Amino acid sequence: DLALYADKKMAQTIIRNLVNNALKFTPENGSVIISGEAAHDQVHIQIKDTGVGMPEDKLSSLFHLQDKKSTYGTSGEKGLGLGLQLVYEFIERNNGSVEVESQEGLGTTFHIKLPQFLV
Repeated sequence: DLALYADKKMAQTIIRNLVNNALKFTPENGSVIISGEAAHDQVHIQIKDTGVGMPEDKLSSLFHLQDKKSTYGTSGEKGLGLGLQLVYEFIERNNGSVEVESQEGLGTTFHIKLPQFLV
């Protein structure tokens, strides 16, 4: 039972986009794990996949639309990265932060921190 202090629709969009990307870039027998925990006044959400991963140079520009090259998922799904740009903006608008770890061939983990709703 984790409670966020964030816009509900934006929080849903953040999670939905990151889970969809994790599924898109994870092969059929891979896995996607979503976890969360409260720490101090924040909720830490982690979305981890065992997908194709990303090279270091792509990580540095992940949340910025620099070119209009399409990226294809493991089943040929097409994407331009607009979802990740939206994720980044929504996290910032809700006073949160995001970090990404990735290794080619081993998968990607998104670490999201959003304010916790304290009663």
